[in-house]
Parts: sequence; structure tokens; C-alpha cells
Amino acid sequence: QRKLDKIFKRVSRAQSKWSGLRDKITQVSKLRARLDERRQSVEAALEALQSLDGKSGKCPSCGQKVDAKHLVSESALQEESLARVVQEAADLEQKEEALEASSAHIQERCRKLERVQSRVRGKLDDAKSAYAELVQKTKYARHELYTKQTEAEKGATQKNPFAVLLKQAE
Repeated sequence: QRKLDKIFKRVSRAQSKWSGLRDKITQVSKLRARLDERRQSVEAALEALQSLDGKSGKCPSCGQKVDAKHLVSESALQEESLARVVQEAADLEQKEEALEASSAHIQERCRKLERVQSRVRGKLDDAKSAYAELVQKTKYARHELYTKQTEAEKGATQKNPFAVLLKQAE
């Protein structure tokens, strides 16, 4: 029973850890989606800036009137922002892959522990059944012994009528 309890605790801890990893993977996936939206937004702003090249108009980022100098500096800022977003997305992708690998490892460990737990539970059930059978056999053997002793005592008194008197005298 102790071994089964110990295995059960290990299974529970592994399942809890796996669940925590699944939550982290979900969070990372959401972050990646937000980063993808940011990347698309930055790319759109950069494209809008590039479409203004040599033309007059308003900056899509800050709304001020565009001149060549502003166009160059704003384009550089957007390109830096895009590079950061792309790097963050790559970092998150690596983190997500590592979490997925850990999750798969823990999930496999859970399956193995559950199989061991099942085998131990089966052996424990077998042992309980064998114990119950032994208890029944012991009760039956005691009953048989009592019956034989009683019969032997009756037989002894029938053969020797003075045996009853001797037994009472004791």
C-alpha cells in the first residue's frame, strides 16, 4: 500500500508539472500571437513610410509632416523595432519548443508511472484476495479442529463412562 501511495504521489506531481507546462506553452503561444500582430503593425508602418519616399505627407507613426530627415529616422526606428520583434519571436519559439519537449517527456513519464501504479494496484488487490482466502481457510480449519475435538471428547466419554466424572473432578 505504501508503494502504491508513493507512486500515486509521483503521478500526481508529474501530472501537476505537466499541467503547469501546458499553461506556460499556452502563455508563450499567446505572446507569439501578440508579437506577430506587432510585427505586422511595424511592417505596415514601415511600408507606409517607404511609400512616402520623396513625397510629402504625414508620418503614419507620429502624424507630423514628413521630410527626408524624418523619413530616414522614422524608418530606422521602425526597422529596429521590427528586428526586436523578430528576435523576440525567435526567442519565444525556442522557449516554446523547449517547453513542448519537456511536456512530452513529463507526459511519457506520467504514462509510465500510471502503468506501474496499475500493476502495483493489481498486485495489492491479489494480495488482499489471497489474505481474505487465508482468513477463510483459517476459520474453516479452526471450526474443523473444534468439531474434531468435540467428537473426540464425546467418543472418549462414550467408551469410558467414568471419563465424565474424571473431567468434572478436574
